[in-house]
Amino acid sequence: MKKTWPLLIGIMIGGTIGWTLGFLNLPFVNMSHEFWIGFMACLAFILFLITLLFIWNKRKLLLSLIGKIQPSSNKKSEFSTYLIISIFLALFIVLGSIISGFIIYKQDKLYKSQTIKFNEQIQEQVELIESIKMNKYMPLISNVLNKIDSELKNNPERKLSDGIISRVIALSNSLKPYRSFEGDSLSDIKLSPERGQLLVALCSMDIDSISFSKIKLETNFSAADLKAVNFKGVDLSYTNLRGADFQDAILSDVNLSGSDLRNTNFWGANLEKSNLSKTKLKRADLRWAIINDANLEGAVLNGAIMNNTQFIKANLSKITFHYADLSGAMLNGATLRGCNFSESILKKTNFSNADLTNVLLRNADFSQVILTDAKLTNSEVDENWFDLINQFQVIGYNEILETYKVIQDTVKEDNRYKYRLKRIK
Repeated sequence: MKKTWPLLIGIMIGGTIGWTLGFLNLPFVNMSHEFWIGFMACLAFILFLITLLFIWNKRKLLLSLIGKIQPSSNKKSEFSTYLIISIFLALFIVLGSIISGFIIYKQDKLYKSQTIKFNEQIQEQVELIESIKMNKYMPLISNVLNKIDSELKNNPERKLSDGIISRVIALSNSLKPYRSFEGDSLSDIKLSPERGQLLVALCSMDIDSISFSKIKLETNFSAADLKAVNFKGVDLSYTNLRGADFQDAILSDVNLSGSDLRNTNFWGANLEKSNLSKTKLKRADLRWAIINDANLEGAVLNGAIMNNTQFIKANLSKITFHYADLSGAMLNGATLRGCNFSESILKKTNFSNADLTNVLLRNADFSQVILTDAKLTNSEVDENWFDLINQFQVIGYNEILETYKVIQDTVKEDNRYKYRLKRIK
C-alpha cells in the first residue's frame, strides 16, 4: 500500500498542473480545443492502463474501496468480477475526461466569442471617432465651395484658377472613406459621404468644361457615397469613381466614358442612354440596373454582377464578360459583336434579336438562355456546342440547328483547333 502512494500523488500533481495551465489560458493551451481533446484522450488511456495494473496487483485495496467480495473457488468467476470492475472504473475515468474536455471547450468558445465582441466594439469606437473627425471637414468644404462660387461670379467664362483646382484636389484626397453607422451597426463597406457631397456641389455649379475636366482627371472621388443622386446628363468622363455607391441613382444620359468604375455599386440605378464606353467596370454590381440604349463599347466587365440587368438595344461590342454573371439579364436587340463570354454565367439570359457575331461562347453556362432570332455567325463555340445547348434547354435550339453548323477553324490554339458557327442558309 505504501508503494502506491507516490504513484497516486504523482497523478494528482500532474492533473493539478494540467488544470492550472488550462485556467491560466496560456496561449499554447488556449490555441484550440483540439489540444484539449488530444490531452484528455491521452490522459484517459494512461489512467486506464494504470487502473488495470493497479487493480490486478492490489486486489485487497480494491476490496477495501468497494466492499468485501465473497471469495470464490471459481478462478474464472473471480477474474471476471475484477475485469468488470476494472472496465467500470476505466469508463468512469474516460467519461470524466470527456465531460471535463467539453467544459473546457465551451469555456474556450465563450472566451473567443467575448474577444471577438470586444474587438468589434473597439472597431466601432474607432469608426465613430473617424466619422466625427470627417465631420470637422464640413466647414472646410463649405469654404472651398464659397471660393469657387466667388471666382465663377467674377469670371463670365466660368473658368477656375489653378489654385482653386489644386485646393479641390487636396481637399478630396483628405476626405477618407469610413464605415458609418446604419441603425445600431456599422456599414459593411467604407464610403465617403463628404466626397459625394463635394462632387454633387461641383456638378451643380456650371463650371467651364476645361476647368471641370482638370478637376475630374486629378481629383479622387473613389468610394464616394452617391446613393439616389440625380446626375442626369452630367459629364463624368475619365473620373475616378472606383468603389463609389450609386445605388438607385438617376444617371440617364450621363457620360462616364473612360471612368474607373471598378467595384462600383449601380444596384437599381437608371443608366438609360448613358455613355459607358471604355469604362473599367470590373467586379461592379449592376444588378437590376436599367442600361437600355446605352453605349458600353470596349468596357471591361470581368467578374461583374449583372443579374436581371436591362441592356435592351444597348451597344456592348468588344466587351469582355469573362467570369461575369448575367443570369436573368435582358439583352434583347443588343449589339454584342466581338464580345467574350468565356466562363460566364448566362442562365435565363434573353438574347432574342441580339447580334452575337464573332462572339466567344466557349465554356459558358447557357441554361435556359433565349436565343430566338439571334445572329450567331462566326461565333466561337465548343466542338459539341449543339449537344450542350440542347442539354441546357436553350430556347430557339431548333431554329439554330436549322440555320447554323459547327465548322473547324483553320487557326490552332494550344494544339487544339477552334470551332465556329457558320450560317447554312
